Amino acid sequence: DSTLVQTEKFKALSYAIAVQPLLELSQIGQRAAVRRRY
Repeated sequence: DSTLVQTEKFKALSYAIAVQPLLELSQIGQRAAVRRRY
């Protein structure tokens, strides 16, 4: 049971690490697109 919990935590952690920069990039891209539009 504990190993399963550790695996899930690891998955969540690695997912967060992988997605965080993507989210930041998309936000930056959206801001740049808005700036370009106006």
